Order: sequence, then C-alpha cells, then structure tokens
Amino acid sequence: MSDEATMTDLKTRLAAWDVEPIMATMDGGFFDDLPALLASAGFRFRSLFIEQTEAEAKRHSPVLVAIPKTRVDEFLALPEAATGSVFWNASGCEEMAFFRHLRGLTMVRIPVDEKIDYGRTHMCVFRHFDPATVAITLPAMRDAQRARMFGPAISILVNAPEGVLEARRRENWPIAERGVLVFEPSQMAMIALALNDRSQRKIIQWLRGKEPDLTSKYDDVALHALVTDIVRYARLWNISSEEGLAWFTWLWVTTDGEVHEDENVKEFIYDFGNDGADIRLLDLIEEINTQDSLSDFA
Repeated sequence: MSDEATMTDLKTRLAAWDVEPIMATMDGGFFDDLPALLASAGFRFRSLFIEQTEAEAKRHSPVLVAIPKTRVDEFLALPEAATGSVFWNASGCEEMAFFRHLRGLTMVRIPVDEKIDYGRTHMCVFRHFDPATVAITLPAMRDAQRARMFGPAISILVNAPEGVLEARRRENWPIAERGVLVFEPSQMAMIALALNDRSQRKIIQWLRGKEPDLTSKYDDVALHALVTDIVRYARLWNISSEEGLAWFTWLWVTTDGEVHEDENVKEFIYDFGNDGADIRLLDLIEEINTQDSLSDFA
C-alpha cells in the first residue's frame, strides 16, 4: 500500500470512530523531542513514564495524546505521527481513567531464557505505545489478556509494518485478567516467529527493489522460501543482525549461491565470531559493492 493510500485508510477509519477526543499513545523513541513537537503543534499530552525526571529521558518517553476529531488530519501531518502512534477508541471513558489504564500496562512479565533458568520470569517494559509491537503481540495473547490490554477501549488502530490494522473488542471475550500481563514461553515463541517473518518480508521487499532482474524469476512464495533458507544458512555463519542477513541474502542471490561454497569467504566471516561476523560481512560487502551505499537497507 502506498503512503497516500495508507494515510487515507487511517483517516477513514478514525473518522468512523464515534469518540471525542481520539486517544493516541506515541513512542518517544521515534522522535528527537516528542514533547516539544506536540507542544509546538498545540496538542495536549501526558507522559506515560511520569517517573522520568531527566530532560533527555522526558524527550524520548512515551506519551498519551488527546486529539480533537477536527484536528486528526493536522495530527497525522506531524513527522512520523502516522507510524509512531497507537490510536485508541476509548469512547465513554474519562481521560484520566484511560491514562491510569495505560499506566497499568507499562510492565509485563516474560520468561527468563530457559537455557539460563527454566520456569522463571522477569519484568520488562511493554511497548503498548509502539504500533509494531502491538501488531506482533496482540495476536499472541489469550482473549482474557486482550480484554486486559483493551480495558475500556472499543478498538485499537495501528499503522504497522504489516499495514493498517484495526482490532475491535469482542463481546464473547472473558473477563479481563487482573494485574500484570504474563506471557508464556509458547506465546513468546509465536512472537519470535512473527518477528522473523516480518524481518524476512522486509528483506524480500528490499531485495526485489535492489535486484529486480535477478528476483523477477521468483514469485512471492518461491522467493520467501529461498530467503528463509538463505537466512537459516547465514545464521550458521554467526550472522545475526537484520542488516547482515539482508546483505548476505543479496550476496547469495548475486552469486547464484556460490558464496556458501567459498571457504575463504566463510573463514573471513565466520571465524571472527558472533557479533564480529556481521561486521566482517559488511566490510566484505563494502569492498565489492562500490555502486551503492550500505545504508540503503534501513
């Protein structure tokens, strides 16, 4: 979907909401100074991390914004607002009550790495203000957990890497779980698979744009299968970053798979160890790829 179509979809869905104002949570990490941006545009907001006192932390903390329906277009015109916001239809809920609900979602409990301590959990921040996180975690939740996340909200709208997505409260959901959300190992595995699939779709899209002639012989299913195999092989070489996996995929495709048979290349990359494998791979790509900048994968 084009940027214009995405924006039209967002505006159409928000216009259909019978709520005033529309609530949006925003990820301050996407912005240089989110409070300053919102204040200069005249939007009312509250920090979701009220414990933060340092100026630098406040600039990048998540916030809850109250958007008058008459100013939705103006809000969406702010830099990164369309991709850096989670929109909540909290019709009938008083603003401070909804703020307290969101504050209660700030922390979740997830399993400790079973290789370290099986069965134990630890607390971490839940990025319910990040559209990409919401799009990945909500499908992995049980219905009672979804009811807990929604709280008084009727629907949630995001512009995620998968596109514009809207989730609506269902009448048959059970009573919301109480307290902190707890994710089980099976749910974390679902989230990990979804993240991996998202990453591979991004690599495929980038690869088709970079090498249209070489990738035109593959339909989407075949190219996804090929990239899945290449990524699996790349991980055996200790390549782990998304950028590294993308460039290894490019190297494989442009050499028609010969890279995996070149022991010199493998030794150059693999023997440098873990994080260093990505560094050595990018060094190699930079040497042979003189026409394009490494920064074109973002």
